[in-house]
Amino acid sequence: VEENAYTMNTINDAILLRNRIIDLLEQAENENDPVLRKSLLRIVVVGGGFAGVECCLKLESYYKNDAEVDITLVSEDNFILFTPMLPQVASGTIETRHIVTPIRTLIKKSKFYEAKIKSIDPYGKSVSLIGTNENRETLLNYDILVIALGSKTNFFGMKNVEENAYTM
Repeated sequence: VEENAYTMNTINDAILLRNRIIDLLEQAENENDPVLRKSLLRIVVVGGGFAGVECCLKLESYYKNDAEVDITLVSEDNFILFTPMLPQVASGTIETRHIVTPIRTLIKKSKFYEAKIKSIDPYGKSVSLIGTNENRETLLNYDILVIALGSKTNFFGMKNVEENAYTM
């Protein structure tokens, strides 16, 4: 998957993704077969955090008038959590409902699946989901896969801190 997917960790990742999308749009523009053309314009973003939602919003803004571009967002949760304010929730100064926003209210053009990733087939260019509303396996085909599944806390080698700290 690493060789065939785009992560959203650095500005270079975003530039690579942008360049790949531009290449596919150019290929699609020159394609006469409408079925093949449509297959070049399928983008799946996995991860409903800051990077995944922002990626979808940018793609929607670029392609809002292009009905052939198919954007799909997959997340285990149907909301985005504003994590910088978690300490205020933990201390009781604000309620949890003040730092969550339903993803469906943010994205307009993208399809949304609240599901877990069962598997990714980079050769068949498909993502298998489980736990969708239908409680059955769903298969999504893609030409571009963006993996934006979050981050891990970096303790910078401080084992004592890693063993004794609570992460959010």
